[in-house]
Amino acid sequence: MSYIEWSDELSVGYAQLDAQHKVMLEIINELFDSVSHGAGWAAMALIGVRLMEYSQVHFDAEEELMRACDFPGLALHQQEHIRFMEKIRDFMVAVEEGQSTGMLPMELFHFLQSWLAEHIMRMDKEYSVYCRTHQGAA
Repeated sequence: MSYIEWSDELSVGYAQLDAQHKVMLEIINELFDSVSHGAGWAAMALIGVRLMEYSQVHFDAEEELMRACDFPGLALHQQEHIRFMEKIRDFMVAVEEGQSTGMLPMELFHFLQSWLAEHIMRMDKEYSVYCRTHQGAA
C-alpha cells in the first residue's frame, strides 16, 4: 500500500526532477510500510538515511537548475530543503533515543505528505515555470 501516490499533477516539467520526486515518494512509502509492519529502529534508520541521502541529491539538482536560470526564490527554496532534512533527522534521533511514541511516525508521515504536496505543487512549480521562461534555463 502506498502512503503517497504520484500523479501527473505533481510534475514540474523536468524529466530528471520528476523522476527524482518519484523515487523520493517510493522511499517514503517504503518507510511507511516499514513502520506499518512494526519494523525496528535499525530498519527505519536505514530507510531514513536513504531518504536523506537521496533527498540531498535531488535538492542539489533543483538548486543547480535554479542557479542556472537565476531564479530569485533560490534562498527561500534552500531554507525549505534544510527544514525538510532537519525534520527527518529529528525524527531519526527521537526514535534512536527511545523518545518515539505511537504518534511520532504518523506525525512524520503527515509532515512528509503535506510538505511534499505543498513543496512540489507550489514552490517547485514556481521555479519550473520561471526557469522555462527565462534565459539560461536548463
